[in-house]
Amino acid sequence: MYRGEYGRADEASRTALDAAEQTSDPEALVDALRARQLARCGPDGSGERVLLATRMLGAAREAGSAWVEMWGRLWRIDTLFETGQLPVIARELAELASCVKRVPVPVARWHLLQYSATHAYAAGRYADAVRLAGEAFKVMTDMGHPAGIRRLCGRDVPDRHAPRFRGARRGGAPGPDPAGHVARGVGCGGTVGERDAPRQPGPDVADRGDRDQAARMYELARPVQSWAPLPSLRLIAWAQGLAVAIGLGRNDDIAYLSGALEPLRGRHVASGAGAGSYLGPVVLHLGKAAAALGALDVAIADLETAASICTAIGAPGFAMDASVELAATLVRRGTRADTDRACALLAAAAPEARRLGMAPSSRRIEDLRTSLSAGPPPLSPREQEVARLVG
Repeated sequence: MYRGEYGRADEASRTALDAAEQTSDPEALVDALRARQLARCGPDGSGERVLLATRMLGAAREAGSAWVEMWGRLWRIDTLFETGQLPVIARELAELASCVKRVPVPVARWHLLQYSATHAYAAGRYADAVRLAGEAFKVMTDMGHPAGIRRLCGRDVPDRHAPRFRGARRGGAPGPDPAGHVARGVGCGGTVGERDAPRQPGPDVADRGDRDQAARMYELARPVQSWAPLPSLRLIAWAQGLAVAIGLGRNDDIAYLSGALEPLRGRHVASGAGAGSYLGPVVLHLGKAAAALGALDVAIADLETAASICTAIGAPGFAMDASVELAATLVRRGTRADTDRACALLAAAAPEARRLGMAPSSRRIEDLRTSLSAGPPPLSPREQEVARLVG
C-alpha cells in the first residue's frame, strides 16, 4: 500500500485473510483484518469495510480485547462519515469513549479526540472542535509522536466555516494555510501521504489577498491528471483541489476534478482510513463546480440537493455553504423568480451565519444582498454570460 502497489496489496490482503480464517488463530485473524481494511480504504471499498468493522468487533468480543474493539469502532465510524450519518456517529463516539477507557495507552485517547473533533466540526460546533483538536495535539506532543501530529484533526477546517481556526496553530490545533499546501499534497512526484494532504484554501484565497501565492503553489501541483493520492484520501484530495481550481478559475481542472467526483455523487467527502477530515456531501462540490463552469441549471439542482442533505444530517455549516452558493447561482441566472428566491435564501442565511460564527459567509451574504438591492444589472443574464466568456 505504501509503495502505491494497490493491486498487489488487494491480492495479498485477500490471501492473508483467507489463510487466517483457515488457521482459526484469533491473532492472525485480527492482523489480516487490519491489512484488508487498509487495502480497501478507497471509496470503492467502503461497503466491504462495513463488514470488516463488524468482523473486527466480533473478534474483539471473542478475545475480550478493548484494543481490538477500538479498531472495529474506528473503522465503523470511518464508513459513517463517508455516508454522512452524523447522528449515528454521535452514538458510536459514546461507544468508542467507553472502549478507550479500557485501553490505557495515549494513542487510543488521541483517536477518540481526533474523531470527536471532526464530528464537532461537521456538526457546526466549532468551539468544541477547536478544543478537542487542541487536546489531541497535546496528547501527541506529549508522546513525541510526529506521525500523529501530522494527522491531527483540525488542520483542514476551511476558514469560510470557522475563521477562528485561522492561526490556531499557536494555541495547539493546526489551522489551514490560506495559501494552500496544494503542491505538497497532490502528486508532485508520486503518491500523496496523509501528512501532506492538501488543505482547503478554496475560493476564499482571493478574498484574503493570497491569490498569487495560491496560484504559485497550485502550479507546482499540476497537472491534476497526474495526481495519485492514497486511496483513502482520493475524495479529500479531489474536493480540496477542486476548491482551489474554482478559486483560481482553472476551468479545465474544474472539469477534470468534478468528473472524477461525479461517480461518487451520493457519497460524502471523508477519509477511508482515519477521520481527519469531513468536507460535506460530494454533490455540494459538484454543484460549485457546475456553477463555476456556467452550467447554472445543473448547479442549482445540485446545490438544492446538498442543502437538503446537510440540513437533514445536522451539518449546519455545510448547509449554510450550500444555501449561499445556491443564492449566488440564482442571482447569476437572473430571472425574476430567481432573484426573489435568492433574496429569501439570503435573508434566512444571514442570522444563521452569525449564530455559527461564519464570518466569511456573512460577508458574502451581505455582498450579495447589496448587489441585489442595487437593482438589475445593465446587461441581461445572457449578455453577462457572453461578457464572461469573452473575458
